[in-house]
Amino acid sequence: TPKALSPDIAHSGIAARYYHTIAGFDVLVSAYHGPDREPYLVPIKTVLQPNKPVSILVQPEYAIVNMAGTAISKSYGDFVFQIEAVYSPDKTGVVDVDFNSLTPLQLQTLLPFKTRKSHFVSYTAGFNYFIPVRRYFKEHEGQAIFTCEWSQSHFFDNELTTPMLSDIVVLRLQDSFINNKLELQVSSFIETHTQSYIVVPRIRYTFDCGLSAEISYIYLHMTDDSYFASYNNNDCVTGRVSYEF
Repeated sequence: TPKALSPDIAHSGIAARYYHTIAGFDVLVSAYHGPDREPYLVPIKTVLQPNKPVSILVQPEYAIVNMAGTAISKSYGDFVFQIEAVYSPDKTGVVDVDFNSLTPLQLQTLLPFKTRKSHFVSYTAGFNYFIPVRRYFKEHEGQAIFTCEWSQSHFFDNELTTPMLSDIVVLRLQDSFINNKLELQVSSFIETHTQSYIVVPRIRYTFDCGLSAEISYIYLHMTDDSYFASYNNNDCVTGRVSYEF
């Protein structure tokens, strides 16, 4: 169960942003103080099961964080390029432990793992390619877009565990048909340092009456060294129906 912050005024969040166009570049600057949107995962106790390796119960916890960020985008032909960066002087992380050198009893004495604050940086670079389908198929009414993003996150303190979301590549291809009533999308999320990935095809149809139906399939391939290893082979199908009055 996630350990949430108490509903106190000191745990509220406040943010500010400023947007301006400079020499053809769209520039955004922002600042934030409040609860971190990304939890840190604290091992709190061991779980022993017959004829199985020792497992560790992990509890997501949240902390107050200060962050400042910037984003710069630029259009060039059919492309829109964008880079983003976020810095925090006090993001909370978990002190890393070498599991391979510990016996179960030694590990038990270290639980729950220690946490501490560190300087932190995260950056993303990517582009949107607006595929000119109409140059070749005049009847095409939708807008085909290919998106590619790469991101990394780092703690300045090398004794902290790697951030949960780091070394991620996102690929997405989307298009629409039949006067934008039919939307097709395929997304892929790749964890490059573990070779894990998620593939999500999605289809959505909107009827003239305002009713829309959507179905998606989530394929999960997670390696043992991924944060999300426990989700491996847990593919699922989701559906949603909505109505706009």
